[in-house]
Amino acid sequence: MERESERAQTKMRRNKGGDQIPAIKSASSATNWTTQSTLTTCNGGFCISLAVADDVVLVACYKHVAVLPLGAGAVKELPIDFHSTCIAYSVEKGLVAVGGKNAKVIPYSVSSDFAVASPNSWTFHIAKIQSVSWSPDNRRLATESLDNSVIVWDMEKPGEHPVIIKGAHAMSSVNAVLWLDAQTVVSAGQDSDIKIWNVPV
Repeated sequence: MERESERAQTKMRRNKGGDQIPAIKSASSATNWTTQSTLTTCNGGFCISLAVADDVVLVACYKHVAVLPLGAGAVKELPIDFHSTCIAYSVEKGLVAVGGKNAKVIPYSVSSDFAVASPNSWTFHIAKIQSVSWSPDNRRLATESLDNSVIVWDMEKPGEHPVIIKGAHAMSSVNAVLWLDAQTVVSAGQDSDIKIWNVPV
């Protein structure tokens, strides 16, 4: 018989509204976790957000993006001119999108020495960007912000106005955004709501 400390446990607790929600305890307390490797990035700056590909980890840390190869290879630190807050990597397109405290999001080309990949400035947010996410087809980028809006940008139509969902979470910041499929975005807000948005091309 498994000891109680060696199996994951789930118990129910009640939130303020009375609904039952699961409270997950960690698995075996006997598990020994070890550090495989430690890398110091960005001259000791804060590591804000991670994006992982097959063979590389990209880290947004203050005014740098660190490129950490998972195999052999040197760590690269790529300077940016704003305070980064989030990052997302499109492996197929070789693009990295970095959101900032200055309400901007900028796509960079990894294969072109981190050159800016869009001719236009992506500046429709008016507050700090909290999250960025590439669509499954790697064509569009969804961003969300403290300005309680979600914006969808199209890399194939850089000169066109983006799709802007104002007040996506009314009176609340939007904390996270992800794609369900190439035309559906999910957002989560400080208002405790999760919303699904249809954003056709």
